[in-house]
Amino acid sequence: MDPQQADRLRALWKSGGDKYRSFFYALNEVQREIGPKALPRWCLRHLKLDLQVIDKARKLIDGIDAANIKADFAAAAAAEKAQRAADGAAKRQARASAKAQTRQQQQQQHRKRERAAKMPDADLQDLKARWFDADRRCRTGIENWIEGSIAKAKILCAMRAALPADQDFGAWVDANALGLNHSDRAALIGLGCLEEAELRDILTKSESRSYQLIWKAYRPLRVVGANAAVS
Repeated sequence: MDPQQADRLRALWKSGGDKYRSFFYALNEVQREIGPKALPRWCLRHLKLDLQVIDKARKLIDGIDAANIKADFAAAAAAEKAQRAADGAAKRQARASAKAQTRQQQQQQHRKRERAAKMPDADLQDLKARWFDADRRCRTGIENWIEGSIAKAKILCAMRAALPADQDFGAWVDANALGLNHSDRAALIGLGCLEEAELRDILTKSESRSYQLIWKAYRPLRVVGANAAVS
C-alpha cells in the first residue's frame, strides 16, 4: 500500500475528529444557552438532524472526549426520550377521544331511533291516512287546495318530530307521500312550522301552487322582518 495514501487517511481521520469535537463543543454551548429540554427540537429545526443521529456520530469519537460528550448530552437525550413518550401519549389520547366521540354520536342516533320506535303504530297509520285525505283535497279546487296544503304541512311537521332520524323520515315520505320531491318536502316542513292563520294567509294570497316557490318567496320576508325588529 502507498505510504502517502496511509498518511493522507490518518490526516483525514484526525481532521475529521477535530471537526467532530468542535461541532460537539459548539452544540454543548447551545445546550447551555437553551437548556437540555429544548435541544432536540432545536437540532431538528436548525440543523435538520435528529438528536439520535448526532448521538451515533458522537460514538465515532474515541476515548475520553466521547465519554465527556456523552455525559454532557445525557440530559438532552433523556429530555428527547420524555418528549417522544409525551407525543405518543398525546396521539393515543387523541385517538381515544375520537373513538369516544364516534360512540357518543352512535348512541345519540340509537336513542333517536328508539324514541321514534315508541310512537304507536296507530298514530303512524292515522298520519298516513290524513296525508292521503289532504292530498286528495288539494286536487278539488282552490279552497280545498289551501286547506289540504295546510294539513299536509302540519302532518309533515308531526312526522319529522316523530321520526328525527333522516333515514327513517325519508323512508316514510318515500313510502307514503307519493309524488312529493325533496324540495317540496323541505318547503312544506318550513311552512308547517308557521302558525296556521299565518300559513293560511300566505297560501290565500299566493298565485303559485308550487310549495317550494311559495316558501322561497316567503323566507326572505321572514328574515327582513326579523332584522327590522332587531334594529
